Amino acid sequence: MRYDRPHMERLLRQIGDAEASDLLLKVPGRPALRIDGEMVRLTEGPLRPVDTKNAAMSLMALADMELTLMNLQEQELAFGLPGVGRFRALIYRQRGSLGISIHRLAVRCPSLSDLGTTPAQVRNLDGLSFVSGPRQQGLMAAIVDHWNQDVGGHLVVLEDQIEYLHRDARAAVSHREVGTDTKDWTSGLRSALRHHADFVMLGSVPDHAAAERILRGAEQGRRILVCVPSQSAKGAVSSFIRLFPVEREREVRARVLQVLGRSFHAPHSGEVSVFDSSDLKHQRKAV
Repeated sequence: MRYDRPHMERLLRQIGDAEASDLLLKVPGRPALRIDGEMVRLTEGPLRPVDTKNAAMSLMALADMELTLMNLQEQELAFGLPGVGRFRALIYRQRGSLGISIHRLAVRCPSLSDLGTTPAQVRNLDGLSFVSGPRQQGLMAAIVDHWNQDVGGHLVVLEDQIEYLHRDARAAVSHREVGTDTKDWTSGLRSALRHHADFVMLGSVPDHAAAERILRGAEQGRRILVCVPSQSAKGAVSSFIRLFPVEREREVRARVLQVLGRSFHAPHSGEVSVFDSSDLKHQRKAV
């Protein structure tokens, strides 16, 4: 098997046909699809180093990228295949040969009802809002989709790795990937706020500098939604505050109180829990 570009395109189509999320190519195993969390081996023979090298070169051609494979340790690529979808690939070195992991971006993002929440809870979001929980990326995508389909405006989605693609509907949606489309989180956020985005969604808050920029933007009346790690909706607020130095906790808590919209926690199953700004005003000590 040559693993040239036509063959790789056939494998990518197999990902879509099988409704798989990933394709793994690794010496000396056989190509494998991840379907509903399980790795399913394809009937093709065991991979040789030359096979994964050819596959990597084919993917670089699809991504319109040129790389020297000899000293490559890891490299991410993003590309699309008409009629199939968008993909993200990681080419990496393992035991002296190249391995490749290809992820297919979700074609359909979950709806608000899929996640146990309602349009009424997200329609009037204002100021600073948080999303947490195991399904936080899905809930953020559902909120983006709702605003895109029903509300409108210019939405900027800033993520470490783009997971869901949104086609413009009532809104214009700008997808920006950190490290590819913008240098870092703070630069991407600064750009979005400067160019008057109506809603900015961030898939992470990596550090204090980004958190400070987020808080300032909300204080200037901008609408910002942020994913943060937390075990509860209320805990997401505390997680954000802990990004700041301890000696600033009282100051930051007061500032968050002034701009907080809502905090959502999306578990693996069950109803999304919501912590509202009015709850925070009655429970200052809990924050």
